Amino acid sequence: MNTYSTPTWGYKIVSDHQINFYHILLPKIDIQNLSQKIPYIQNISSQKDGSINISIKSAINPQSIVDAVAHFFTKKEQGFLETPIFPYKVEGLLRQTLLPWALSFQGCLALLLLTHPTTAKIIDPNWQYINAPTGGLYLSPFTLFLYTDHPKIIHPVGVGNFQSRKDIEQATSLLIRKMIKIMTQAQPGHEGLALLSLVQDAAKLSSKEICRIINDKSFGIKQPIHSPFFTG
Repeated sequence: MNTYSTPTWGYKIVSDHQINFYHILLPKIDIQNLSQKIPYIQNISSQKDGSINISIKSAINPQSIVDAVAHFFTKKEQGFLETPIFPYKVEGLLRQTLLPWALSFQGCLALLLLTHPTTAKIIDPNWQYINAPTGGLYLSPFTLFLYTDHPKIIHPVGVGNFQSRKDIEQATSLLIRKMIKIMTQAQPGHEGLALLSLVQDAAKLSSKEICRIINDKSFGIKQPIHSPFFTG
């Protein structure tokens, strides 16, 4: 096969001595490191379209070089599948307080993510609740799940969306910590009003509009009674 192409990677064997190769991770690696790992490579040059041209030594099967380069990137991909953990902490007493208001809390989180400078450009404004007792948010095209002590994008997970997943998870952690802090500092019985005020300021929406959005989207949605975030 002289040509192969996918959204993630591809190649073209131009001649017995030259290969054109593309991989989504190319901008993130030192291409000279590639030539050190594969001794039969003579030279690597970057192309305007984001690919690289690989010149190989004579008497070497170009397909074997393609296989070696592909293997190199397969190993690199492993480091771009699992994002770092971005933690938060919720005390047990507050979890008990939050559980009856779990949908409202998740809704406020979604509205804050839509105003956050990092995530606003990544997610679709038409967010939805995950209709399951484990809770979660669908922030198209991502599904966000709240674990006991950290958030995680659970779908889709791929090399190409590593940075977007990382940005959403980091912003979610920061926002939840901010939400928890403002609620714990509020007077007893006024935690919900404190959270509502936070969303009002960030989203530039009235309390009436915030409540309408959350009520409309939560209609018919299961309470997340088995969510690790709200039950610990």
